[in-house]
Amino acid sequence: MRGSPGPAPREPAEPGHRLARHDPPAERSVDPVRLLANRVRPWLHLGEVLILIGVTVVLVVSGIVVVADAGFGLFVGLIGYAADDGGAIIFDVIETVLLAMILAELVSTLLVTLDGSALRPEPFIVIGLVAIIRKLLLATSPAYKSATSNGGPISGQSVELLVLTVLVLLLGITLVLLRRSGQRPEG
Repeated sequence: MRGSPGPAPREPAEPGHRLARHDPPAERSVDPVRLLANRVRPWLHLGEVLILIGVTVVLVVSGIVVVADAGFGLFVGLIGYAADDGGAIIFDVIETVLLAMILAELVSTLLVTLDGSALRPEPFIVIGLVAIIRKLLLATSPAYKSATSNGGPISGQSVELLVLTVLVLLLGITLVLLRRSGQRPEG
């Protein structure tokens, strides 16, 4: 009823209709803090992305250097192993390779973040497992054993190995449970 006098209709008007927005001016006022936050948010997001890209590049370059070092160490270790003194070098190579795996997992996690996906806990558990296994390898190496042995029945190294083994078991169980909970049966 266009021509009839009377109060404005109570039902919402169709989009584009002259009565579609009949809010009082006081309700349309914008909070200055929210306005500033909306203007700054794209710049902050850009800064976050640039930082993540920079960290990812640094980790990739570090990983390449670590892998090259592991390859060189393996070559030297194989030559030394033939001369019967390369056992300690092989442990160093294994440690270096495990460090490269940690770097690869971190890069993978950063790529997930850059894609805008939610972070999953599995990569962090894998990083923890690799770090603990790396420490276990170090603790069982002959050089570490000779440096930390005190001749007692229960040495600090035995306690350390026990704690690290329990941590590996707990993180392994956690990883299995997380992966099982992510797999929903279809049907």
